[in-house]
This record gives sequence, structure tokens and C-alpha cells, in this order.
Amino acid sequence: MAVGIIGEEKPRYFSIARWGDAELTLEQAKKRLQLEKCILWLTSTGGILVLVVAMFAVAHGG
Repeated sequence: MAVGIIGEEKPRYFSIARWGDAELTLEQAKKRLQLEKCILWLTSTGGILVLVVAMFAVAHGG
């Protein structure tokens, strides 16, 4: 059995055996999804920043 969290751009599903066996509550699953979105944003922003710094260094002969 799986429980889905809808309301995002695409639904995400967390697998559980039975409702009583769920390791995550709905609130914990929502927090985990929010954390994943935040980490994705930070990673992409950091990658762009590294690219800009590298281009600046190459342009100035560094």
C-alpha cells in the first residue's frame, strides 16, 4: 500500500505495509518533501554560483 501526497507539481508516494505500520506521519512526509525542495534549490543555486565564479576567473586570466 502507498500513501500519496498531492498538491505539488507531481504527486509523491511513500510506501507503507499497513496504516498502523507507517513509519512517517503525513506531517513528517510533508516536511521531508519541503526539505527536498529546499536542498534542490540550494544545490542548483550553488552550482550556478560556482559556474559564474569559474567564468569570471577564466575571463580575467585566473
